[in-house]
Amino acid sequence: REIIMGDYLRDTKISFLTIGERELTEVDGDLKEILARANQASPNDQSSLNYVLRYDGMGIIRRDFEEIKRSFNLARKVERIVFQLTSPRNYLNKGKNIQINLDANNPDNCFLLVADDDEAWVDSNFGRLEKRLNGYENGNWLAHSTLVELLIQLLGVFFGFSLCFIGANLLAPILSIKYSFFVLFV
Repeated sequence: REIIMGDYLRDTKISFLTIGERELTEVDGDLKEILARANQASPNDQSSLNYVLRYDGMGIIRRDFEEIKRSFNLARKVERIVFQLTSPRNYLNKGKNIQINLDANNPDNCFLLVADDDEAWVDSNFGRLEKRLNGYENGNWLAHSTLVELLIQLLGVFFGFSLCFIGANLLAPILSIKYSFFVLFV
């Protein structure tokens, strides 16, 4: 699969979002507004908006968001949703391209990409969509942070040390060997 790229590109990884029907509808509304303005500005280069929804072990590709929304609401497990706004390929392999990948199974496959020949178009639409998506962030980043991992490891070491210390204190008087506390503690 080829992606049409313009002269300017901005992209970012998207992490730790909670997305429901309302959020999907808001993102779709932004993309439809961007699409309408792009098609009005370039009547000879009409862009289109496509959706990919992978759910319950199968996938669909549609141009109608209502079908995507219906399937999203009926799905037991949504694996991935992709929004893609593209313009037809021309002989220079350039054109408008916006892609939003939201993948529940592969966090490294979650990204926002905006490309076009017009730098201002790229910057304004990237900023708009990035701001929208950042509004859906949840607190899961905290559980995946390095600081929390370090804290969990330190607590584990402290708990293990305490358990050894308490066990050695309880069992040392029972053993009749020299330095029994140190032997049991180690």
